[in-house]
Amino acid sequence: MNDRSEPAAADNDGIGAVPENVLRRIRALLAKAEHGNTPAPEREAAKKLASELMEKYSINQGGSQYTRHSHSAGPTRSTRVRAWIASHFGELGLIVVFIVLAVVVSPWFAVLAGLVALLWTVHEYRVRHTNRG
Repeated sequence: MNDRSEPAAADNDGIGAVPENVLRRIRALLAKAEHGNTPAPEREAAKKLASELMEKYSINQGGSQYTRHSHSAGPTRSTRVRAWIASHFGELGLIVVFIVLAVVVSPWFAVLAGLVALLWTVHEYRVRHTNRG
């Protein structure tokens, strides 16, 4: 490959700053891979090289439209924490109620809060490990 620099593709085409020569090369390789007269070994090699380039530059091909992969790792930590609290509101509420009762009424409610927290922890552990396998 040559080292000359070509302008990057514009951001409005959905693929960010991918050099135009890379896009042309990917299109040419895909066309070669899809052409009926291309021998099978060349088709496979063209497909492989095109997919390697697309992976390197994080490009998807959906039909004839190229789009950039999202490098997002998913929801942020704070979003996951908020979702977890929302889905466990009942359990958290019960523990808070027992803690308030322990402060206001009797310290024995603290034991109940600890027991509920322990049972809940064991349950969450089992659910997590059951869903992994």
